[in-house]
Amino acid sequence: LQVYELERIARDKSTTVRLGALKYTVAKPQLVECSLKKKLHCSPLSSAFVTAAQRNGILPTFLREVLGARIMVKTSMKFARGKRLRKVLDARQLALKNIANVTYGYTSANFSGRMPCVEVADAILGKGRETLERAIGMVNNGNYGGAKVIYGDTDSMFVLVPGATKSQAFAIGRRIADDVTKDNPTPVVLKLEKVRAILVCLH
Repeated sequence: LQVYELERIARDKSTTVRLGALKYTVAKPQLVECSLKKKLHCSPLSSAFVTAAQRNGILPTFLREVLGARIMVKTSMKFARGKRLRKVLDARQLALKNIANVTYGYTSANFSGRMPCVEVADAILGKGRETLERAIGMVNNGNYGGAKVIYGDTDSMFVLVPGATKSQAFAIGRRIADDVTKDNPTPVVLKLEKVRAILVCLH
Protein backbone atom coordinates (compact mmCIF):
# COMPACT_ATOMS: atom_id res chain seq x y z
CA LEU A 1 0.00 0.00 0.00
CA GLN A 2 1.09 3.56 -0.65
CA VAL A 3 1.63 5.79 2.39
CA TYR A 4 -1.34 8.01 1.52
CA GLU A 5 -3.58 4.91 1.32
CA LEU A 6 -2.49 3.86 4.82
CA GLU A 7 -3.25 7.38 6.06
CA ARG A 8 -6.70 7.24 4.43
CA ILE A 9 -7.42 3.87 6.08
CA ALA A 10 -6.27 5.24 9.44
CA ARG A 11 -8.71 8.18 9.13
CA ASP A 12 -11.61 5.90 8.18
CA LYS A 13 -13.30 5.12 11.52
CA SER A 14 -15.82 2.73 9.94
CA THR A 15 -13.17 0.14 8.96
CA THR A 16 -11.36 -2.12 11.39
CA VAL A 17 -7.73 -2.35 10.36
CA ARG A 18 -5.19 -4.76 11.79
CA LEU A 19 -1.54 -4.60 10.85
CA GLY A 20 0.82 -7.46 11.69
CA ALA A 21 1.44 -11.14 11.13
CA LEU A 22 -1.60 -12.98 9.79
CA LYS A 23 -2.72 -16.49 10.71
CA TYR A 24 -2.27 -18.98 7.89
CA THR A 25 -3.30 -22.62 7.91
CA VAL A 26 -1.30 -25.13 5.89
CA ALA A 27 -2.78 -28.48 4.89
CA LYS A 28 -1.05 -31.48 6.49
CA PRO A 29 -0.14 -33.15 3.14
CA GLN A 30 1.57 -29.89 2.06
CA LEU A 31 3.58 -29.83 5.30
CA VAL A 32 4.64 -33.45 4.85
CA GLU A 33 5.68 -32.78 1.25
CA CYS A 34 7.72 -29.71 2.26
CA SER A 35 9.38 -31.65 5.06
CA LEU A 36 10.33 -34.59 2.83
CA LYS A 37 11.80 -32.23 0.22
CA LYS A 38 13.77 -30.42 2.96
CA LYS A 39 11.97 -27.16 2.31
CA LEU A 40 11.31 -26.56 6.02
CA HIS A 41 13.53 -25.51 8.88
CA CYS A 42 12.34 -26.17 12.45
CA SER A 43 13.47 -23.90 15.27
CA PRO A 44 14.54 -25.36 18.66
CA LEU A 45 11.10 -24.37 20.02
CA SER A 46 9.25 -26.23 17.23
CA SER A 47 8.21 -23.36 14.95
CA ALA A 48 8.59 -24.23 11.27
CA PHE A 49 9.84 -21.86 8.56
CA VAL A 50 10.40 -22.39 4.86
CA THR A 51 14.09 -22.34 3.94
CA ALA A 52 15.78 -19.35 2.35
CA ALA A 53 15.95 -21.32 -0.92
CA GLN A 54 12.13 -21.30 -0.99
CA ARG A 55 11.59 -17.71 0.05
CA ASN A 56 13.68 -14.99 1.66
CA GLY A 57 11.95 -13.69 4.78
CA ILE A 58 11.22 -9.99 5.36
CA LEU A 59 13.25 -9.80 8.57
CA PRO A 60 16.35 -11.63 7.24
CA THR A 61 16.34 -9.38 4.17
CA PHE A 62 15.95 -6.26 6.32
CA LEU A 63 18.67 -7.34 8.77
CA ARG A 64 21.07 -8.31 5.98
CA GLU A 65 20.78 -4.79 4.55
CA VAL A 66 21.12 -3.11 7.96
CA LEU A 67 24.20 -5.16 8.89
CA GLY A 68 25.69 -4.67 5.43
CA ALA A 69 25.27 -0.91 5.79
CA ARG A 70 26.91 -1.04 9.23
CA ILE A 71 29.93 -2.89 7.82
CA MET A 72 30.28 -0.23 5.09
CA VAL A 73 30.11 2.59 7.66
CA LYS A 74 32.65 0.89 9.94
CA THR A 75 34.99 0.33 6.98
CA SER A 76 34.71 3.98 5.94
CA MET A 77 35.66 5.03 9.49
CA LYS A 78 39.16 3.64 8.87
CA PHE A 79 39.67 6.10 6.01
CA ALA A 80 37.83 9.08 7.50
CA ARG A 81 39.87 12.23 7.95
CA GLY A 82 39.03 14.39 10.89
CA LYS A 83 37.76 13.66 14.35
CA ARG A 84 34.31 15.11 13.66
CA LEU A 85 33.64 12.88 10.65
CA ARG A 86 34.78 9.77 12.55
CA LYS A 87 32.43 10.72 15.39
CA VAL A 88 29.49 11.06 12.98
CA LEU A 89 30.26 7.72 11.31
CA ASP A 90 30.64 6.01 14.69
CA ALA A 91 27.21 7.34 15.74
CA ARG A 92 25.71 5.97 12.50
CA GLN A 93 27.20 2.50 12.87
CA LEU A 94 25.99 2.41 16.49
CA ALA A 95 22.48 3.42 15.38
CA LEU A 96 22.46 0.62 12.79
CA LYS A 97 23.65 -1.84 15.45
CA ASN A 98 20.81 -0.76 17.75
CA ILE A 99 18.24 -1.19 14.96
CA ALA A 100 19.45 -4.76 14.44
CA ASN A 101 19.43 -5.46 18.18
CA VAL A 102 15.85 -4.29 18.76
CA THR A 103 14.42 -6.52 16.01
CA TYR A 104 13.91 -9.35 18.49
CA GLY A 105 12.04 -7.04 20.88
CA TYR A 106 9.93 -5.73 18.00
CA THR A 107 8.68 -9.22 17.15
CA SER A 108 7.91 -10.08 20.78
CA ALA A 109 6.16 -6.83 21.81
CA ASN A 110 2.57 -8.10 22.05
CA PHE A 111 1.09 -5.14 23.92
CA SER A 112 2.89 -2.15 22.43
CA GLY A 113 4.22 -3.61 19.18
CA ARG A 114 2.77 -2.98 15.71
CA MET A 115 3.63 -6.35 14.18
CA PRO A 116 4.18 -8.90 16.95
CA CYS A 117 4.87 -12.52 16.02
CA VAL A 118 5.70 -14.63 19.07
CA GLU A 119 6.77 -17.60 16.95
CA VAL A 120 9.51 -15.52 15.30
CA ALA A 121 10.62 -14.10 18.67
CA ASP A 122 10.79 -17.58 20.22
CA ALA A 123 12.70 -18.90 17.21
CA ILE A 124 15.28 -16.08 17.50
CA LEU A 125 15.74 -16.79 21.21
CA GLY A 126 15.93 -20.56 20.77
CA LYS A 127 18.31 -20.41 17.81
CA GLY A 128 20.60 -17.99 19.63
CA ARG A 129 20.76 -20.28 22.66
CA GLU A 130 21.36 -23.34 20.45
CA THR A 131 24.19 -21.57 18.58
CA LEU A 132 25.87 -20.46 21.82
CA GLU A 133 25.59 -23.92 23.43
CA ARG A 134 27.05 -25.56 20.32
CA ALA A 135 29.98 -23.11 20.34
CA ILE A 136 30.62 -23.77 24.05
CA GLY A 137 30.58 -27.53 23.39
CA MET A 138 33.07 -27.11 20.53
CA VAL A 139 35.51 -25.27 22.78
CA ASN A 140 35.14 -27.53 25.83
CA ASN A 141 35.42 -30.73 23.79
CA GLY A 142 37.92 -29.49 21.21
CA ASN A 143 41.67 -29.51 20.91
CA TYR A 144 42.40 -25.95 22.01
CA GLY A 145 45.19 -26.35 24.55
CA GLY A 146 42.88 -27.14 27.47
CA ALA A 147 40.67 -24.10 26.85
CA LYS A 148 37.37 -24.00 28.76
CA VAL A 149 34.42 -21.62 28.51
CA ILE A 150 33.92 -19.96 31.90
CA TYR A 151 31.05 -17.68 30.85
CA GLY A 152 28.70 -17.41 27.90
CA ASP A 153 25.70 -15.17 27.30
CA THR A 154 23.59 -14.28 24.25
CA ASP A 155 26.28 -13.73 21.59
CA SER A 156 29.60 -13.92 23.42
CA MET A 157 31.73 -16.21 25.56
CA PHE A 158 34.75 -15.90 27.84
CA VAL A 159 37.34 -18.64 27.35
CA LEU A 160 40.01 -19.57 29.91
CA VAL A 161 43.29 -20.82 28.40
CA PRO A 162 45.33 -22.03 31.38
CA GLY A 163 49.12 -21.70 31.13
CA ALA A 164 49.06 -19.97 27.73
CA THR A 165 51.26 -17.00 26.91
CA LYS A 166 49.75 -13.85 25.41
CA SER A 167 50.66 -14.85 21.85
CA GLN A 168 49.40 -18.43 22.39
CA ALA A 169 46.10 -17.11 23.79
CA PHE A 170 45.63 -14.92 20.71
CA ALA A 171 46.41 -17.85 18.39
CA ILE A 172 43.98 -20.17 20.20
CA GLY A 173 41.31 -17.44 20.27
CA ARG A 174 41.60 -16.87 16.51
CA ARG A 175 41.38 -20.63 15.87
CA ILE A 176 38.26 -20.93 18.04
CA ALA A 177 36.67 -17.94 16.27
CA ASP A 178 37.43 -19.41 12.83
CA ASP A 179 36.13 -22.88 13.75
CA VAL A 180 32.88 -21.58 15.29
CA THR A 181 32.32 -19.32 12.26
CA LYS A 182 32.79 -22.28 9.87
CA ASP A 183 30.31 -24.33 11.94
CA ASN A 184 27.54 -21.76 11.42
CA PRO A 185 25.67 -20.49 8.36
CA THR A 186 26.38 -17.05 6.90
CA PRO A 187 26.18 -14.33 8.24
CA VAL A 188 26.98 -15.73 11.72
CA VAL A 189 30.58 -14.75 12.58
CA LEU A 190 32.47 -15.15 15.86
CA LYS A 191 35.22 -12.56 16.36
CA LEU A 192 38.08 -12.54 18.83
CA GLU A 193 37.81 -9.24 20.67
CA LYS A 194 40.26 -9.22 23.59
CA VAL A 195 42.78 -11.26 25.54
CA ARG A 196 42.94 -10.46 29.24
CA ALA A 197 45.74 -11.49 31.58
CA ILE A 198 43.56 -10.96 34.67
CA LEU A 199 39.77 -11.19 34.78
CA VAL A 200 37.38 -11.19 37.73
CA CYS A 201 33.86 -12.52 37.06
CA LEU A 202 31.17 -11.80 39.65
CA HIS A 203 27.69 -13.34 39.46
